[in-house]
Amino acid sequence: MQFFPCLVLPLTFWLFAPKYSGTWYWFAAAGWYLLAKVLEYADATVYAAGQHIMAGHALKHLAAAGACYAILRAFQTRQPIVD
Repeated sequence: MQFFPCLVLPLTFWLFAPKYSGTWYWFAAAGWYLLAKVLEYADATVYAAGQHIMAGHALKHLAAAGACYAILRAFQTRQPIVD
């Protein structure tokens, strides 16, 4: 279920023309979220590679915050697209 938005979002943008500018912010959010999931999955590996300074779990939260920020910017900067 957690990967469902990452699969449906590109399909939705492909099937329907956008009504607002800033579509790329949604792809940025999906990328940040995908990075968060990878960091969550590779928690121990990231911790070991970083010489036990920071685990993937903590970095996952930073990446998820990046996704939230991208969505915030999408709403803050969007403009109607006039045909």
